[in-house]
Amino acid sequence: MFGFLSKIFRRPDPMKLSQPEFGLWAETRAVSFLRKSGKKVIARNYRTQLGEIDIIAEDGDTILFVEVKASRSPFSHPEDKVNFAKQKRLIRAAKSFIARGNLYDKPARFDIITVKANRAGIEIDYSQDAFEGQ
Repeated sequence: MFGFLSKIFRRPDPMKLSQPEFGLWAETRAVSFLRKSGKKVIARNYRTQLGEIDIIAEDGDTILFVEVKASRSPFSHPEDKVNFAKQKRLIRAAKSFIARGNLYDKPARFDIITVKANRAGIEIDYSQDAFEGQ
């Protein structure tokens, strides 16, 4: 277990990480990105029976439900993996979070962060209000 953690906390080569390690690495980059952008991260990997949300953050009074998608292929579009079915699961999980915290009076939105890694470096794209949460 400590070998796994040491790979994450030192500066690993994302191209050499296993898929689960790469996913955790990408989420960590996304959290850093959000914090540097002035957002307050309040939860990671929020899980319910209805679905999972990678990151929950606050931007002022707005609650952000952030899905993180990562890729090591220069030809992929990880944001395309947030299809209609995935959006429905995210919306159900977000409603659960809002109900649990009685946060009905706060505005909320769904954002997507994509982390693309290749030999040249990493690229982070941030899509705010990526889809509607009906």
